Amino acid sequence: MARILVYVDAVPGRLYPLVPTLLELQARGHEVALRCGADDVERMRVAGLAAQPLARPIEHIAPDDWRARTPITALVRGLGQFGQRARFQIPDLRAAIEIEHPDVLFIDEGAWGAAAAAEASGLPWAYSIVSPVLVRSKDAPPFGLGFAPRHDLLGRLRDATIARGGLLALERLIGRHMNPLRAQLGLAPVRTIGDVYLAADA
Repeated sequence: MARILVYVDAVPGRLYPLVPTLLELQARGHEVALRCGADDVERMRVAGLAAQPLARPIEHIAPDDWRARTPITALVRGLGQFGQRARFQIPDLRAAIEIEHPDVLFIDEGAWGAAAAAEASGLPWAYSIVSPVLVRSKDAPPFGLGFAPRHDLLGRLRDATIARGGLLALERLIGRHMNPLRAQLGLAPVRTIGDVYLAADA
């Protein structure tokens, strides 16, 4: 059986959808070591999971995208905070690996620093994804504007135009936060959303 280190950023809504899966893994004989927000540690322990808090500096960067006046500025503010927390997640995950000696890593998609550290660790790892994936697809319109799918010529032109504009800007913003950290770890830069999500082993 495997020892699984689970690393979830201290952002509301990212941990609780995973709890049934983590408990089922334990029920099947796997060992689960969880790192999560300090406010959730005791609840997770009561539920039966071996939980420890994230590094303290991560906890001090609380989400404040709710202060934004538009959805776009809220997204930019939220991604900026992912970037702020990421630099503390790298040493935090490395320390957890030293303590737990896991066979596999299960990393929250929003924990960019932990994901980079997982990739650099050489251990098998997977993303935990609890929100829609932004990877480009010919079957779905670009993320964020709520367009219905269209598969005619007009729909394809619309999607290509928006993808070149809005999604490219989002990819550049993510890269600006992630790539300096990835360079420190000797990892290739990410240039697209696909690069981000497809870096994991699963």
